[in-house]
Amino acid sequence: MKKYSAQKTSGAHFTPNQLANYVAINLINQIELNSNKTINVLDPSCGDGELLLAFINNIPVKFHKNISIYGIEFDLDSLKKTNERLKQFKLKELYLNTADFLEMIPEWKLKNQPCLFDLETTSDLDILNKIDVIIANPPYVRTQILGSEKAQKLSKKFNLAGRVDLYHAFLVAMTSILSDDGLLGVITSNRFISNRAGENIRNYLQSNYEIIKLIDLGDTKLFEAAVLPAIFFGRKKKY
Repeated sequence: MKKYSAQKTSGAHFTPNQLANYVAINLINQIELNSNKTINVLDPSCGDGELLLAFINNIPVKFHKNISIYGIEFDLDSLKKTNERLKQFKLKELYLNTADFLEMIPEWKLKNQPCLFDLETTSDLDILNKIDVIIANPPYVRTQILGSEKAQKLSKKFNLAGRVDLYHAFLVAMTSILSDDGLLGVITSNRFISNRAGENIRNYLQSNYEIIKLIDLGDTKLFEAAVLPAIFFGRKKKY
């Protein structure tokens, strides 16, 4: 049996600073900032917090008190780094949870997850029902690394067709908890743009979002893995 590195298996590749700022700025430009309005921001696979940090740093300080940040990350050490980087800011709320975001989706109505670092415990129902902005760089794990059993489970759970990458499931999961008119800024592999396996996801995004911008970075290799990135910006449609 072929063995893969822990990084390849988890799909974890942290976001470079310049790219994180680019995604954050493009999202913020779509937001009508209002001193009376709370902005609930989620990164469902936040790693060391680079994307969340970029979002906070690019919002004027006077609006920090209106921002609630939600970070979910399976790796506890990475989440501790996120906490260290974000706890300096005077935000409305900082909620960090060690969990598998994809596992939370069918069960979040049923369970209360404990919050890390002595922050106020908040139910998953409250969190995942009020997200205005998602900024994300979900894991890149292809079918042959996921294994057929997990790939089939994800396909069934998230209604995916063809060859499944873990970020396909993340796109569906993120959309399912994003508010109407909510914003998504996500870094993905660019494979879904043109290959046959990505048709299901292309149709899904087109059906669920007013597409603001889709950027194919081509052969710009920004991560250690052999992943060529794309960036999708969209506003969730109302139904």
